[in-house]
Amino acid sequence: FARKAQIYAYAYLAERRFMTKDVSARIYYTKQKRVEEVPLPEDLDRFVERTSEEIRELLAQEKLPEALKSKKCSYCEFYSFCWG
Repeated sequence: FARKAQIYAYAYLAERRFMTKDVSARIYYTKQKRVEEVPLPEDLDRFVERTSEEIRELLAQEKLPEALKSKKCSYCEFYSFCWG
């Protein structure tokens, strides 16, 4: 979810900066030497604005959400925040 949410936010900003809806998104996996095309949701604006508001609410609480253990945790740069 997080990597796509970040891409959606970049696409949202690009649409505004360049005043166009003709925006596409890709994830480049350099180690695997592959590219993933990421389809943007029809409600991109609403998704990004809603997600931004949820993040602001979390920050206002001044506490981290409960950590959920995942296989992805082993290589996440925020591992020490959750499990350190």
